[in-house]
Amino acid sequence: MKLTEKDRQELKLQCRMGYIIGGLFVLLLLSFFLFYHFVLNYFTELQWIILIPTAIFIGGFLIMFLINRKYYIDLRNERKEIILKVLDQKIETKDYEPGSGGRYREMNSFMRYDFIVDNVRYRVDKELFEKCEEGEMIEFNSAKTSNHLLGITKSQRGIRKEGKI
Repeated sequence: MKLTEKDRQELKLQCRMGYIIGGLFVLLLLSFFLFYHFVLNYFTELQWIILIPTAIFIGGFLIMFLINRKYYIDLRNERKEIILKVLDQKIETKDYEPGSGGRYREMNSFMRYDFIVDNVRYRVDKELFEKCEEGEMIEFNSAKTSNHLLGITKSQRGIRKEGKI
């Protein structure tokens, strides 16, 4: 099945960590190089002034690419897989926002909706929670290469077996 625009946006958001780690690598090593070059007067020859920053930028790019490569493959292939699973249990619990309460204030509460499938808990929204019943088939939409979970939907198929589509 093809990726939707929402799925593409979700995969692009997953690439942020690679950009952050690669950028921090470049920033940290480049600041050390500039400190050594301008303050301590090391690496004053032209070959070092060109070679070291170039190596730093290439290293940062490689780090970013290696972290994000599976997401890039998914974005290029534009394919996702749908895995059918049986909804084992639905849980509705009252939860509290951390740090919202004070000395004389009650904590802010909210309702949390969870599905348990194959002994794994997945948080879902209220609308999907109300649509599905225990024992029904639900669809897990995930990217093919990175296996990133893109969403959970109620199955429209009458199939009662688990498996991939």
